[in-house]
Amino acid sequence: MNKREADRLFLTVDRQWLITSLTRTTAARQTNWCPQSDRKMTMSDLVIFGWKTSSLFMTACRLGDNEGAGKMGSDDSFWTWHGMRSLLRYEAIETLLPMRSLACLLQLQTRSIQALHALLPWRVGLILFLVVFYHSPLQQAHGEPLTSQPSASVIGHHTLYNVLFLNSTDGWVTGEGRFYRTRDGGATWSKMATRPMETYHAMTFVNDKVGWAVGHEGILKSNDRGATWALHYQYDRSSLLAIAFGSSTTGVAVGWKGIIFTTQDGGVTWNKRASGTDLALYDVAFASPTQVWAVGERGTILSSQDGGVSWKEQLCGICNDLRAVTFLNASTGIIVGQKGTILKTTDRGATWAMTGPGHTVSTDLLDVVFATPKLGWVVGEYGIILSTVDGGSTWITQQSGIRLNHLNALSMVNETTGWVVGGHQMNEPPVILHTTNGGRSWLPMTQTSRPSPVVAGLKNYLSAVTFLDKDQGWVVGAQGTIAATQDGGKTWQLRASGTTQHLNGIAFVNARVGWAVGERGLILSTQDGGLNWQIQPSGTVAKLEAVYFVNESRGWAAGEWKTILETSDGGATWKALPIVNYSRFHQILFSDRETGWMIGTGQFMKTIDGGQTWTEKSSATVPGDGMAFSSPTVGWVVGSNEEIAFTVDGGRSWRAPAKGGQERTMGGFYGTAARPGGIGWIVGDQGAILKTEDGGNTWRRQPSQTNGRLKAVTFITDQIGWIVGADGIILSTIDAGATWVVQNGGPSELPSEYALRQNLNKVQFLDQKAGWAVGAGGSFLETRDGGNTWKPHSSLGRAFGVEDVQFVSPSVGWVAGGGAVWKTTDGGLSWTDQAIPGGGIYGISFVNESVGWAFGLLGHIHATTDGGSTWISQRSGVNEPLLRGSFVDRLNGWVVGQKGFIANTKDGGASWRIQQNKDRAWLTDVVFVDDQRGWVVGSGGTILSTTDGGKTWDRQRSPRYDDFRGVAFVNPRIGWIVGDTGTLLQTTDGGSTWLERVSGTCEQLKSISFVGERNGWIVGNSGTILSTVDGGLSWVSQSQNRGLSPTHQKPSTLPCVRSLLG
Repeated sequence: MNKREADRLFLTVDRQWLITSLTRTTAARQTNWCPQSDRKMTMSDLVIFGWKTSSLFMTACRLGDNEGAGKMGSDDSFWTWHGMRSLLRYEAIETLLPMRSLACLLQLQTRSIQALHALLPWRVGLILFLVVFYHSPLQQAHGEPLTSQPSASVIGHHTLYNVLFLNSTDGWVTGEGRFYRTRDGGATWSKMATRPMETYHAMTFVNDKVGWAVGHEGILKSNDRGATWALHYQYDRSSLLAIAFGSSTTGVAVGWKGIIFTTQDGGVTWNKRASGTDLALYDVAFASPTQVWAVGERGTILSSQDGGVSWKEQLCGICNDLRAVTFLNASTGIIVGQKGTILKTTDRGATWAMTGPGHTVSTDLLDVVFATPKLGWVVGEYGIILSTVDGGSTWITQQSGIRLNHLNALSMVNETTGWVVGGHQMNEPPVILHTTNGGRSWLPMTQTSRPSPVVAGLKNYLSAVTFLDKDQGWVVGAQGTIAATQDGGKTWQLRASGTTQHLNGIAFVNARVGWAVGERGLILSTQDGGLNWQIQPSGTVAKLEAVYFVNESRGWAAGEWKTILETSDGGATWKALPIVNYSRFHQILFSDRETGWMIGTGQFMKTIDGGQTWTEKSSATVPGDGMAFSSPTVGWVVGSNEEIAFTVDGGRSWRAPAKGGQERTMGGFYGTAARPGGIGWIVGDQGAILKTEDGGNTWRRQPSQTNGRLKAVTFITDQIGWIVGADGIILSTIDAGATWVVQNGGPSELPSEYALRQNLNKVQFLDQKAGWAVGAGGSFLETRDGGNTWKPHSSLGRAFGVEDVQFVSPSVGWVAGGGAVWKTTDGGLSWTDQAIPGGGIYGISFVNESVGWAFGLLGHIHATTDGGSTWISQRSGVNEPLLRGSFVDRLNGWVVGQKGFIANTKDGGASWRIQQNKDRAWLTDVVFVDDQRGWVVGSGGTILSTTDGGKTWDRQRSPRYDDFRGVAFVNPRIGWIVGDTGTLLQTTDGGSTWLERVSGTCEQLKSISFVGERNGWIVGNSGTILSTVDGGLSWVSQSQNRGLSPTHQKPSTLPCVRSLLG
């Protein structure tokens, strides 16, 4: 077949594809493509679609069909570029585009398919592009407002990227194809006339009249205080993301691929400058009229001392994306970014130090603003807002009332008045928040009172319960849930907590006065029985898990990272108690007026003077999740590893229950309650309820009516009690637990959409059946049938992303996430935080249940020989982040990281030797099949191999130059690599040659695992899970199989657009 015949075959096949493929795709996704539909098409869908239509156009021209388009030329790259120009300007941005016009056109296939067939191929592509991209008139001048309505009705569901207020009334927000203005402090917004497909990322004003904005089309200017905007400088090869001016004449704009433009004449001319990087630059700021800073991908920090004409890279030892920068003066600056990163410099950028809340906040931070040199704010993903009053040295959490939305930008006009804007996740509406009290409260612009979380019934995870008597009680739980009952739990009423942070503990001293504690140092108090709740300043961002008050004035709150807070004025002020040893405290209780306890992991605190003083006590045999005392001397403690210990001497000694005296359960224990006479109950995983009548020496199981996790239990008499737990479950008993009645909730049938859409970072299979996948938002998926069904677990919560996972048996495994390492001994039903000094962990590698390593930020390596109970720091010899490691036995291992770093140990980590290689790429994964043969992959298509244990590394030839994310070898010959834009490579000769394979997706693929030569699995962004049973000849999607009936869906065999443009 010659090239002309191939082109004709291409046209025959792809003309039919153009008419039917999108309909098939959307049908598979259960999408309604009707003229009235508000369905939006994702960028990946549109890129593939745009490539196909432009390819039809291009091929028709090559065949000689020169009518109209053919006269312009037939060069492949010319047509591919111009056909995709508008699309490529949106690369790397998760933009949702309205497709109403395209949907109407596609429905013609059911009405006049013959008419479409009759169209010449180039006309089809041209018409579709005109309909999609030019269905609204293009305007070079962005002029008078089109509407003036309340914000909710004008802004709709468009993501907002930036906000700027000049004073308390005049402001603007920008976003996806939209530009809005307000003249009344945000009460109403006017939509400015804009190009329909343009996205505007940032704006700034140099004086009361002149403003600048940047976006996909270039640089815009306003000379009339933002009333109208005109395109001042067009640059459509790469989107601009930020702009700043150091004076009325000197300005800098930055964007994708390291692009930098500067002006020295007030914007009359803009000149492109060499940045020295091709990584995206997200923000730019002036420290003085000539000193400029820019930050971006993978820890990029650039500085200029001449107003942006020349640039120099600053090293900070961070590989996280840096999203925003501000300078308080010429010497002091703050940078925020990915995974909770906050950096501060006080020496003009010569050095940068980590500050902020540490790994208690691991979500991405997106913007930073200071109103004074001391008073500042940071916003980020999942509604996080942090504030500082000491110039950024310490940060505390402010409550936004936002759960899933990302907060992208903020603007403060003074110390008290400001606005925050954000984008939507999972079809939630956009966000505009407003504060008039310095962030002590943030209110949606459409509300005039404190927001309450949207809860469809009492179905959230419940963490704690308390009752004053047989009628009056309260429960708290996930997403700010608070509910109250006045009839012993027969009916429950939701209360507005004003937050969507998880609440972990609750305490009431009477019918009016109570407190609740939760994530990020949150303390709430009520003076009216829970009808209204107010935030109390805690001075910490640590997770608080327990609260206890002995009266209306004196109380304590405790939680992770050695946090114990004390108040003597009802919570108006809280002070931290000094704790010597590390512990995470789960519960506070008093067995009488003078004797009290705080229980933590392997440690507890005791007071015998009513809380005036506390004594630290440690015991490796004492579990630390729950405690109860039946009398001042008789009590017991429980743990998440199905542990129980009891005491009969007031805690001086502890012992396990009698042999055979504890009925076995599946999972851990979390809550316990006691009554006089040695009577008590324990609750835990799999609906476990155990009762003792002899002070904890023996325990017998009671029926519970549920298989879900039970978290807390309380009894007000020997007969009447309640239990709360997962899925809003509330159980009650009036016969000492002989029977339990479900008052509310229970397990849902299907996993939430949240769990199904998260980016997945790592996959591991032990055999052909047992496997695990982990990712963003605490995602943890498990399969026991080779991926035919995947079961999401919520045991890790959603507070952090999980980067790595390794199981050494079906029950024992570890994950690295949120900068920490967590261990499970029950297959993932429950997890224990393993305390590693310094945190910042990215990866783990274990060779058995005892011996393993963890590695991460600043070259840190930690080793354990007891399964993670204790960790010993090791010296890697570098300060670069370490991302992955591979150990073949207890002695021989390798770690890789940023800037081409590879280190090897031959003595279990007692010493590490840096192995030299000529490649300075960002290395993302490593695998060794024995102590001699190994492979490393990284950015820019990097593939390195060694046959001598790493003494020498050779670069292998790659057919792709995408960033590679994962590598797996099943033997010295057969291996696989995955990476960006659906890249999948295979070798059958140890890497001498690598061949491209069809993955069927354009999503970023991050990890691959094989069991034998035929069975393999891949995970990646947007919940992608692929599997093969024929050695990679074909791959099927398992992404729809999470919690649903086993159904394989074959992915598309269409190549990604990068295959044609690469």
